[in-house]
Amino acid sequence: MLAAGAVTLEDASDAFRCYPDLWPTADAARQAFHRARRVAAGGSEAAAEIGESHAPLRRAIYQRAGAGKRPSSLAFDPAVVPADDLRTWLKARVGPLARFEIEPAEPPPTLARSEPDPWPARFRLAGLAERLHAARPKREHGVRQLDWDAWQDAAREAVGMPSTEWVAWRAMIGAANAGI
Repeated sequence: MLAAGAVTLEDASDAFRCYPDLWPTADAARQAFHRARRVAAGGSEAAAEIGESHAPLRRAIYQRAGAGKRPSSLAFDPAVVPADDLRTWLKARVGPLARFEIEPAEPPPTLARSEPDPWPARFRLAGLAERLHAARPKREHGVRQLDWDAWQDAAREAVGMPSTEWVAWRAMIGAANAGI
């Protein structure tokens, strides 16, 4: 339903009214909803993928006008169907509404940091490693290849960088130190 119109409804008969092209009859829509709930209750990964959306959806509660009509809910993508237009969109498809409430939007998640950012310390450590590099014997002075590689691995692990970042970082620091 989200792909067809950016609104997904909890009630099968209302979903059929809103999206008559998705099911041949209202009964077929009810059976599809029943199957989807049964599969989702079983914890199937396929069912989770079918119902999964990465859009920031909002929820609304509505109730069709008339005796015996129960409240139902829907989810919508406000980027496609703005909250101001949702009532009109729904009313045009399911008929008069006795109740309509859009739940408040959830605030965006905040990144709580309990620890200080480790990158400044890593950069300082990498700078120290480069100064050490300038002071230690060079490979061309007779240092064995095995010792050279061990030193490179130990320095990279101390800084905590992946190999590709370490090579780029060494080139950058080496160029900066050449100007000192």
